[in-house]
Amino acid sequence: MLDQIHLLAAVTVLGVLEQAYFLLQVIYARRVFGISPPKISGPPEFERIFRAQVNSSEYFPIFLALLWQAGLFFHQGENSPLSGLSLDLFPRVRYFSPTALFVPSAPYLAAPSCLMQKQQCFKTRRILGKLDT
Repeated sequence: MLDQIHLLAAVTVLGVLEQAYFLLQVIYARRVFGISPPKISGPPEFERIFRAQVNSSEYFPIFLALLWQAGLFFHQGENSPLSGLSLDLFPRVRYFSPTALFVPSAPYLAAPSCLMQKQQCFKTRRILGKLDT
């Protein structure tokens, strides 16, 4: 039973990284729209991103509790971590995507990819420069 905890731990770490990614998206959106951290209202695009992040972080403890209970008490082996990936983590990424948020053009959601893709980074900076004017 304890030999398969590493799969549960891996899904937990992926979930934490996903929450960190969502938080970074809110930080970038705050910078783009010029909203200081205590404020939670602003343009509709920012509010969609902020609410998506808050909704995801509100339900994250419930996801973790159910994931670990299913994995430890019901001993589902590989089924619990895989169902955690397919039923919660991947749908949250789709929920948070610009298409799902109905944002027509959201270059600020692509900002973390700047770390790996230089060409994308230059495109994002160019678009952000147009948004600032």
